[in-house]
Amino acid sequence: MKFKFLLLFLFGLVMVSCGDDEPDTPEVCDTLQETIIGIWESDENPGTTVEFTSGGRVVDDSFLFVDDDFPAGETVNKIYNFEGTDRIEFTYSSGLNFRSRTGTIQDFSCETFRIAVNSSVLNFTKQ
Repeated sequence: MKFKFLLLFLFGLVMVSCGDDEPDTPEVCDTLQETIIGIWESDENPGTTVEFTSGGRVVDDSFLFVDDDFPAGETVNKIYNFEGTDRIEFTYSSGLNFRSRTGTIQDFSCETFRIAVNSSVLNFTKQ
């Protein structure tokens, strides 16, 4: 009886310890439109982040994509829109004032992207 219990215990232990033998599937980031959603840190300005929402809003407190020449204290609405697969139009507006810039994506992966905008090339890393 003790032998059967020991055998049953060992069998259970083996079954529990056997994990998934399949390797983890790598993350697939086919399109920037899906990949860009989330918070990204600027490589050129450590500690500075931008957030892209799924609703087309961009949180860019440092005005990395569009010049900040809005009157102080005004709320600025910031949106982005993809133009094809490699261009993003940024439109920042407040009242009747608005600024718009188009950035060209030079490279992207699941964890990084590079964009040329405002005569600069900016690099970002996913947070």
